[in-house]
Amino acid sequence: MSKPLWVISQRAMEIAYHNSNKKSVHYNLHGFSCQISPWFSGILMGITNTWGNIPGLVSPLVVGAFTENNPSQHQWLYVFYIAAAIYVFGAIFYIVFASGMEQEWNRIPSEDEESNILKE
Repeated sequence: MSKPLWVISQRAMEIAYHNSNKKSVHYNLHGFSCQISPWFSGILMGITNTWGNIPGLVSPLVVGAFTENNPSQHQWLYVFYIAAAIYVFGAIFYIVFASGMEQEWNRIPSEDEESNILKE
């Protein structure tokens, strides 16, 4: 029993809508930079976006190096192992070193604190 076209198109629209919400990860990361440093969140976003785009540039080169002469499932396993290792390293690094608290270097000193710093 086939479904009417409108049911299929409705399901396709629902799937597209739910998948479009995955783009909100960018906004969540921006919220993180605002949380740790509201005064410098733009600079932090520039730095994190630069570093975050490097894998998108390097990954096709890595895949090409592994699968150029022999595009087999075995060669693709190496690619996925490398990706998994990078993700695990990033997660461990984040757990050990990251903090969601406002950073000390974000605080702008008041006029009294500035005058005390200048006197020293």
